[in-house]
Amino acid sequence: MYLHLKGHTNKEIEGVVALCPHTIGNYVNAYKTKGLEGLIKKCTTSFARNFFKS
Repeated sequence: MYLHLKGHTNKEIEGVVALCPHTIGNYVNAYKTKGLEGLIKKCTTSFARNFFKS
């Protein structure tokens, strides 16, 4: 999210976080509509869920 807020495109972010631009767009849209809560609900791995809990 930080890179997107700093003006980077989804294609640029793809090389940094190893996600496809479409997936990055889904995360950005979730954040824009529901804030951090939208991102937490999108997490599919136990690592990511635990990361956001702390």
